[in-house]
Amino acid sequence: MVFKFKTKGKGVAAVRHPDYKAAELELYRDTISLSAKEYIEKYLQKYTLRERAADFELRKLLTSLPAYAKAALNEVKNSIYDRIPDVVRTNCPKSYLDAVTGENGGVDLSGSTMTSFIGNEAILELIGMQRVGFFVDIPYLEGAISKLETSSVHPYTYIYEAEDILTWKYDANHQLVNVLLRHCFDAEEKHGLVSGIDHDYYLFSFNEAGLVERRTFSHEGEETEFILTELTEIPFYIAKLPSSLLEDVARHQVTLLNLNSSDIHFAHSANFPLYVEQYDPASEAMNNIPTNSLVETAKRDEDYEGETSKKVSVGSTTGRRYPKGFDAPAYIHPSPAPLKASMDKQNSLIQEIRQLMHLSLANMREDQRSADSRRLDNHGLESGLASIGVELEKAERKIQDFWCMYTDETPGSINYPRSYELKSDAERIAEAKDLLEIQKTNPSPTFQREVSRQIANNLLGSRVTITVMETITKEINEAPIAYVDPDTLHADVEAGLATTDTVSQIRGYASGEAEKAMKQRAERAAMIVAAQSVVGSNPAARGVEDLATGEEPNEKDTQDSSLSADNKKAVRS
Repeated sequence: MVFKFKTKGKGVAAVRHPDYKAAELELYRDTISLSAKEYIEKYLQKYTLRERAADFELRKLLTSLPAYAKAALNEVKNSIYDRIPDVVRTNCPKSYLDAVTGENGGVDLSGSTMTSFIGNEAILELIGMQRVGFFVDIPYLEGAISKLETSSVHPYTYIYEAEDILTWKYDANHQLVNVLLRHCFDAEEKHGLVSGIDHDYYLFSFNEAGLVERRTFSHEGEETEFILTELTEIPFYIAKLPSSLLEDVARHQVTLLNLNSSDIHFAHSANFPLYVEQYDPASEAMNNIPTNSLVETAKRDEDYEGETSKKVSVGSTTGRRYPKGFDAPAYIHPSPAPLKASMDKQNSLIQEIRQLMHLSLANMREDQRSADSRRLDNHGLESGLASIGVELEKAERKIQDFWCMYTDETPGSINYPRSYELKSDAERIAEAKDLLEIQKTNPSPTFQREVSRQIANNLLGSRVTITVMETITKEINEAPIAYVDPDTLHADVEAGLATTDTVSQIRGYASGEAEKAMKQRAERAAMIVAAQSVVGSNPAARGVEDLATGEEPNEKDTQDSSLSADNKKAVRS
C-alpha cells in the first residue's frame, strides 16, 4: 500500500523507536510505490515563484517519471528472486512443506508458495525499506488455543511494512521482549463496502508467567481489547539490513525528475527560432517615430503589468526593408548549450544511481555472511546479495520455528543459495569466452583447472544448488586434463601422442567405449575392402584409408578405378 501519514495518536499509540525515521521511510515508500502521476504531483517543483500556475500545470502535464532508482532496486530484487526456487528444505514438517508448495491455502492462506511470498512480498520491502516484519498466526479454533486440530487448518504468515513497526525491544539473547505494531484493515461504510484503510495498534508483550499477551489500542490511546495466549515467544520477526539500498539514490530520482521536466518544457515551449533585425538608435531618436514595420504595443497581464513588447509582421508573403549598411533581418535559434549541459548531467545522475546502489550493496556488513558465503562469493556485489539472502534465510527459519510452536513439531533445516549475481546472460557468456582464450595460452594444468572452475561458477554458480556446483568442481579436479579441445585431441591421436582410450575418457565416454569403437572401425574397413578391393591395389585408393599400405597406386590402377566393369575387361584383354 502507499504510505499515508496519519495522526500518531495518543498515549502508547504515539511511541516511536529511535530508529523509526518517518521522513526517510516516506521518501523510500514513494520511490517504490507511488504511481507516476502521484510522484510528479508530489515532487515536481516550480522553477521560481514567478512561474505562472498555468505554465506549471502545462509543464507537469508534459513531464515523465525517470524511475531509475526504482529500476535499479528491481534489478537487485530480481537477482535474488531468481535463486529463491533453489532453497533447500530438509526434514521440515509435512504441513509446512505442503504450505511452501502452495497447498492447503499456501503459506499466507491465499494460495501463495513460499517462493512467491518471499519474492513478491518480502524482498522489495527489505532492500527498499531496510526492514520488514513477518508475523505468524493461526486461524482461531473453538475450544483450543494455538493448537492444530484438523489437517485443513495450519499457521500462516504475513508481513508488516516498515512504517507499521513502530517500536520494539530485544533482550540480551536477542529475543523480542515487546513490539508495537500499527495494524491496518479495510474501513467499511454502512453497506459493508470498503471505503478506505483504517488502523489500530497492537502491543505484544509478556505477562509475569512468561506468556504472550496482546493489547489493542485506538487512535486516542484507549485500550479496546486484551488477549492472553499460551505462546511463550512473540511470533514476530523483524528482518533488517544495515541500510536501505535507496538511501543514497532516492533523492537522485527527485533531481532527475525536475531536470527532465525542465528540458522537456524547454524543448516544447521555448525551442523556436527568434526573428532579429538591426536598427539605428540615433535615427529612431531623431525621428521620434517608429519605423513603418515596427509598432509599439502595450502588453498587460497578471504577471507582467506595465511591460511593453515590440511586435513585427513577418512571413513568406511579407517583405522587410532595412537600412543601408546593416545586416539583413534573420532568424536565430536558442543556444543548445544549456540543454546539452542538463542532459549530460542527467546521464551522469543515471550512472550514479546504479553505481551508488551497487556500492551500498557491496558495503553490507561482513558479519551477516556465513562461512559458505565468504568462500563462494569473491566479489563485492555478489557478497552483498548473499548477505540479503542470509537475512531472508534467517527470516524463513524463524517462520518455521513459529510454525512449529503452533503445531508442536520439530523444525527442519532451511538453506538459501550462497551465490548471487547481477550479470546478464550475455555478460556471463562473454566473460566465459575471454577466460577460455586465456586458458588456452597457459600450459599449467593447475592454472587450467582453476580457470575451468571459474568459468563454471560464472555460468552456473547462481543457477544451480551448492551440491551441484560441488559435483562440477569435483569432476573438473578429477578430469585427466583440464583443457578439452576436440580438434586438438583428434590431432593428438592422429600424430600418435595419445591413445584413443585416453581421449575417450577425456571426452566423457563410458569405459570400454574406445575398444568397441576400434572393433567397429576394423569391421567397417573389412567390409569396404571386400566390396571394393582389386587384386594388387592399395586399399587407400579404394577409400579404405585405415588399411593404407604406404604404396602409391600405379597409373594403371588409377585408370582402372575410373572405368566401368566392361571397360576394365576390355583393357585387360
